[in-house]
Amino acid sequence: MPLTENKFSLKSTSDFASYLDKCNLEADEIPISYDVTSLFTEVPLDVTFAYIIDQVYNLNKLPHLSSKVIFKRLLNRVTKGVIFIYNDQLYKQVDGCGMENPLCRQYWQIYS
Repeated sequence: MPLTENKFSLKSTSDFASYLDKCNLEADEIPISYDVTSLFTEVPLDVTFAYIIDQVYNLNKLPHLSSKVIFKRLLNRVTKGVIFIYNDQLYKQVDGCGMENPLCRQYWQIYS
């Protein structure tokens, strides 16, 4: 996907191993990989929504499926107040973004 993938994104351990095979590391360099898929729940959603809307509607990175207003409402609906189950109990996400939500990954690729 054009908004979430970049040259630093790897999908698996084997991708990382392939990347390392192609690298020419200096003797004092150590390769490190961080699995950050589930760590970031404090994503500022309004900032992330503004970035995505700019990418889609101003920079035309993806086709426009609706108006900006409806698209922003959809982003709100699928991220804010998400209900999930943990340890056989229902919880409501009251802040940030749910674990494994692609917006979390999007935000950290933008700002990290």
